Amino acid sequence: MAARDRSRSRSPRRLLGPGARPVGLPRDLAQVVGPTGAGFLGPPLAGDALRSLALTAEQVAQFDNDGFIGTDVPVLTASQLEQLRADIDALSDASNPHPDAGLMHELHYNEAKGSGSVLFHSLGHWRCAVSFHDLLFIDAVTLPASQLLQGRPVRFWHDQAFAKPGGHGAVVQWHQDFSYWDRTGPMAHLTVHIALDDQTDENGALHWVPGSHRWKRQGGPLPQASQIARDKMKVAKSTGGEAMEAASFDTNMNALYDNVLNDQERAQWTADPPRSLYLKAGHAAFHHALTVHGSWGNRSLKPRRALVLNYFAHGTRSLMNGTLMKGLPKVKAGEILQGNFHPVVFDTSRLDMSQLPVSSV
Repeated sequence: MAARDRSRSRSPRRLLGPGARPVGLPRDLAQVVGPTGAGFLGPPLAGDALRSLALTAEQVAQFDNDGFIGTDVPVLTASQLEQLRADIDALSDASNPHPDAGLMHELHYNEAKGSGSVLFHSLGHWRCAVSFHDLLFIDAVTLPASQLLQGRPVRFWHDQAFAKPGGHGAVVQWHQDFSYWDRTGPMAHLTVHIALDDQTDENGALHWVPGSHRWKRQGGPLPQASQIARDKMKVAKSTGGEAMEAASFDTNMNALYDNVLNDQERAQWTADPPRSLYLKAGHAAFHHALTVHGSWGNRSLKPRRALVLNYFAHGTRSLMNGTLMKGLPKVKAGEILQGNFHPVVFDTSRLDMSQLPVSSV
């Protein structure tokens, strides 16, 4: 792949401050179908320009083998990166709550309370800021996402923001994402992790366990490693999705390894231990919904911030009655997920996907 910036070519203009909206945009950006046109993204690409953003056959093969792959060039321009950093800093400032925080599905200023460390984590901020909203549609992410979802159209599932402050940023324990998503199916999900700061061992770089996307129990994900996570999903399902505010992680980094894995999986872990891609700011990593991943705490003096986009292939259905996340419309079991809260972010009619390598996992 040519060493070029994979984001849309035109640099965006600086957007308005937190909570502000360009004229004509609604308070809840979930009402906007597609990119807002407010300046964060350049014009959509087509033809060879769009095709140049595709993953190579070698990258797709590595994803199939390891369960994760990183970009070799940035997916964000310098100005997009600057805007996203400013917006996540505003979002995570507990002393000055975001004016649209009530729109979010979850907002945790610290999911590591009582541990002496801090982990900011939120879901649903795409409804609150143009940069977070339009990031869902960035071609440098959504075309590779389609390739890794077997060349299918891609819909948005939900977003996440993570911030680990310098000196006392908390761990994110080992887990599989689909353990939290098994209220939807069949499994055709993908996670995209976008670094807003250079990731290092000192600041808690994300690590993945190679080959762990093949680790299942009865055809589904591994049991949740943490009791707090199991309890969260139990309550969410029993309330029709109305109770999703509980924390998703605890500070026991090794709960999955110690309490869940079998001897064969531990042996594989030892033979091919967790790896990091040491993402640079503006770069992205894609991982399978079952790939085990986690990150240690931030011991550096600077923040470690990241944005996560979770996608699924068109045709994915709800497996429960109720709301899949706080604030979403109610759905019925068996209903295909679509509409404003699960928009199409990559339409395969834009490109002949049969000419591109696609994942087989």
